Amino acid sequence: MSTDTRLMFLTSERFEKGNTLRGAFLITDDKTIPLEFRCTQPVQPTDLQKILYGHILEQYVLVELLAMPLIQAAREKPDLILVRNPFFLELRPKIEIPVLCLLKETEGRRHKNIETRLLFDQRDRMDIILTTAGPSKEAVIQALSKIQGLKFQPHQIIGHLPYTIGKNVSKETAQKIRILLEKAGAAVKLTPSIQKTTFSTQIIQNDQILHSESGRFESLILITHRDFADERSQQRVLLNQIFKQYNLIEPFDRIAAALRQVHAQNLDTRSLSV
Repeated sequence: MSTDTRLMFLTSERFEKGNTLRGAFLITDDKTIPLEFRCTQPVQPTDLQKILYGHILEQYVLVELLAMPLIQAAREKPDLILVRNPFFLELRPKIEIPVLCLLKETEGRRHKNIETRLLFDQRDRMDIILTTAGPSKEAVIQALSKIQGLKFQPHQIIGHLPYTIGKNVSKETAQKIRILLEKAGAAVKLTPSIQKTTFSTQIIQNDQILHSESGRFESLILITHRDFADERSQQRVLLNQIFKQYNLIEPFDRIAAALRQVHAQNLDTRSLSV
């Protein structure tokens, strides 16, 4: 293992009967020896914010108000960010650092909130269906040629309408593609993307489970952001080496204990050091 490896363990804790959130990270080397600890000030959403943000409030607070400021303030630059709350995975499109969510295998199989969160996320994913080409097939073919990732050539798609040209695409991307095709005269339909496979069945895939080769620690489930699934396999070699000797869940317990002390004693977070 490289002694230059930097891991960021990123988490949050609730206080004041669950109404206040604080975020924190612990950056360690590959032996989980602390290099840097940092935490946020308390964040307490107002009743009005709870109404306006609805079900996305927790994700907004975790990502925008806790995690992003922490990452930007870090002196040590991590090679990998490890989290326990899947909402933190929404960090990944905003930063250049890989982010993996870790769940104990037994924990993941019964974590019903995960499936609920993924279902919320799927509400913003769309399937794009090209129904008709309109008066100018050539214009639509030219528009299709600008779309990356199509399984067939544009002229083949035109001959087999209606055709689903994209599945589980972000709403923003789907709208852009629809505008592109409609300008060419085509008719396009967007429908919510409903995944047939639930989280509980996805998490038992072999490539998502990380075993401790030493047998000392419970197996973990590795979860990535939906658009960065390849990072799971890319980071397995590093995590396998560490997980032989060191418990990858235990640093989160350290952070939680430190946060409780900081909050209870009202410590000045600007003066904290490892």
